[in-house]
Amino acid sequence: MNPRPNSSFVPGKWRLGGGFTLLIVAGIGSAHGQVTGDWTRYLRVGAVSPLNLKASFSMEGTLAMPSRSPGATGVSGVDHFYDDGFVRVDQTGNAGGLTSFWGYNDASQYNAGSQQMTFRSASAFQASSPSYSRRNEVDVGMEASYGGALALWGSTLVGWDVGFNWLPFNIRDSRSLGVQLSRSSFVHSAGFGASPPQAPYTGGSSGLGPLIGDVSSPGATDTVAATLTGYREIDATMYGFRVGPTAYWDLARRWALQAGLGAETTWLRGAYAFKETTVTSDGGRTPISGRLSQSTWLYGGYAQATVMWRTAEKADLYLSARYSYLGSSVFGDGVRSARLDLKSGVYLSAGINWPF
Repeated sequence: MNPRPNSSFVPGKWRLGGGFTLLIVAGIGSAHGQVTGDWTRYLRVGAVSPLNLKASFSMEGTLAMPSRSPGATGVSGVDHFYDDGFVRVDQTGNAGGLTSFWGYNDASQYNAGSQQMTFRSASAFQASSPSYSRRNEVDVGMEASYGGALALWGSTLVGWDVGFNWLPFNIRDSRSLGVQLSRSSFVHSAGFGASPPQAPYTGGSSGLGPLIGDVSSPGATDTVAATLTGYREIDATMYGFRVGPTAYWDLARRWALQAGLGAETTWLRGAYAFKETTVTSDGGRTPISGRLSQSTWLYGGYAQATVMWRTAEKADLYLSARYSYLGSSVFGDGVRSARLDLKSGVYLSAGINWPF
């Protein structure tokens, strides 16, 4: 957007898009040098990347866990799925109340004295995790803006700009957390004699091999310490709109600077997503996953500076930095939560500017 030969934009005048000019109202002052070229509008398209999106993750309270379908107790011929193993119906239909289609994770599950195998199924866990702040890593989106010139005030060209940006981003918390796990136990009689196959063990469905009783009996309930592994994250997209005045200066033969500020609003659409596993010292493992979706509008303002370099193809390459204040938004369900902080966002963008 630098001066072009045969400029028709005269200092001290206001050129409108229809091709005619009007004298600026007295008092604006005379221009201090040739600033503008023969353009009155511009279009910019480029890539945008955020530098410091932040979110604080916390987990406080009791969370229900998905059922692993432990099956009915006291009933033969049904499948049982546990956190530390399984007992299923084999190809014989569990003839004689025994099945080969079973498995277990840890040697501590077997009681040699009673010749019984104990399995466990978790129902909930209690978490008390302090707030933990994380930043985004590398996220890239697209932006476009359209603007134009209004008036020349001294050596400053005053104009306007409207912009849009699309920015998907992800902020992840991968900490392992200590939790208290509530679980129920279920007992099966062993059909393999005094010694079970070495743990961990997974049997086949053929009906051959070590056998176990397919009828479960309810055992004790307990609460044990466990580790919650995996991750939880904000997975979202920003759809931003902004409008405001601009000021433009020529710096050198091919260089120019534009500054602007104004109002901004963003439609934030995304989810608190998690994929975790509770792990106990006695071999229990319970996978947990889910996605808590939400969307909201955020409102604020921005300030922006853009440097442009004129190419030989009558287009500009630009590099821009934008500071944005959009407040904050909370993702989650109250027990699981992540507060997204957009109060001091910095966004870098680069692309092509076409003046016309």
